[in-house]
Amino acid sequence: MIEINEKEIAKSAKKLLKTYHDKKRRYIQMKPSSINSKLVTDIPRVKGKADNELWESWIDCGVEIEEIERAVESVKTFEPTFYYMLKLRYIETKDDKGRCFYETEIGYSSSHYDRKMRKALMMFAESYRKGQLIKEYYELMTSSI
Repeated sequence: MIEINEKEIAKSAKKLLKTYHDKKRRYIQMKPSSINSKLVTDIPRVKGKADNELWESWIDCGVEIEEIERAVESVKTFEPTFYYMLKLRYIETKDDKGRCFYETEIGYSSSHYDRKMRKALMMFAESYRKGQLIKEYYELMTSSI
């Protein structure tokens, strides 16, 4: 039987959440102005790539951003504190201002904050694409046996 390693799952959730701001920036930069416009991005354009493929990649990027935001938002239903921790740390800011706020304003110790954040990341992992991060962890663990 495979046991859940919360630290590893939380680590993969954290890794995904850290990409949020870059994905959001890229999505905004990729936004086409009209259906016939040329897409201007910082991503090198593949020669011969059709405009509809560029639209598809822009839409896929937007879907990914919405999935992350939806998963963070769903945490609010079960534990509002975890939602605000995730939102402050990964959605609203790109750095660790959330830790400073919770430690100084609310009086959490570093270890208490870390435990709560790990639980929040686990809740996010359960919610993100119906537990995709947890499924990937199980697949990795079963393939290595």
